[in-house]
Amino acid sequence: MSSHHPERDTGIIVEAARRAGVRLVLSRGWAKLGGNDLGDDVFMVDGVPHQLLFPRLAAAVHHGGSGTTATAARLGVPQVVVPHAIDQYYWGRQVLRHHLGPKPVWRGKLSVDRLAVAIKEAVSNRQINESANKMAKLLQPLDGPANAVKYIESLVNGRSR
Repeated sequence: MSSHHPERDTGIIVEAARRAGVRLVLSRGWAKLGGNDLGDDVFMVDGVPHQLLFPRLAAAVHHGGSGTTATAARLGVPQVVVPHAIDQYYWGRQVLRHHLGPKPVWRGKLSVDRLAVAIKEAVSNRQINESANKMAKLLQPLDGPANAVKYIESLVNGRSR
């Protein structure tokens, strides 16, 4: 998501990760996060496929878009949702409801303390980690694109007869 204050937001994220006692992979993204010499505990990326990165994370902190939320859920990664707009608030509540992460940190109330607490809970809360693993086992066998193709083909084949 975009940011009107990328330097401030970068500082909040980096300091929150440090207070939570975790290392950080920070994606520059549309917000243009980052900066010079953020420290040895921060690894900057311009972009990396979530399905390759997320399995290597203790938790994913993200905006709560449907695709990012689904990818983290399918991969069994605890989530911290920081919703910015529209449906992201809904997905943040679903993450909480299904115990896939702590209470969302609303973008308007983002602070080092709030984000640090949420990150620490996501990585250390046993129920969250167990729920994330259970959700992954439910979702991984589902192949949405393949199922969609089969469904569309069944419609086309049914009409051509």
